[in-house]
Amino acid sequence: MIGEAGGFVVFENIAFGIRALGIDLRTKINNGYDTTELIIFRYAPPIENDTLEYIRRVVDTTGIPQNRELSADPETLAKLCRGIINVELGPNYSHYITDNDISEGIGLMGGGSLVGPVGFSLAAVLLLVAVGLFATMPPYKRAKLLNV
Repeated sequence: MIGEAGGFVVFENIAFGIRALGIDLRTKINNGYDTTELIIFRYAPPIENDTLEYIRRVVDTTGIPQNRELSADPETLAKLCRGIINVELGPNYSHYITDNDISEGIGLMGGGSLVGPVGFSLAAVLLLVAVGLFATMPPYKRAKLLNV
């Protein structure tokens, strides 16, 4: 963490933002939100989102059935991170977060430690990932995204 912006934590690079997302997902899985459906209904409730479409898109990306019990192993966490990032950032931006970025972030989680942004909402973590992504982009990519 290098600071705060608008009440959100700012990470030094995208890997630490992904680490936060991975820790949040691991914590939820270990506390009974252990299916894709339960995780997404928790963070993208129907009152605010098209939750069923969100779930479908994550399932399409991960290949993990929505009601299959999840384990918090690195491979599963990486798949969930990719699925969530694809939905939240959309096709115009999600490709800026590479599988290597996700692997690095999951790798930074360490063993079984649950230290990290426990209690952060998934939306907050994704915003942090987006802010971290933008902050670490070369200036020409930032300008292109901002159409300047």
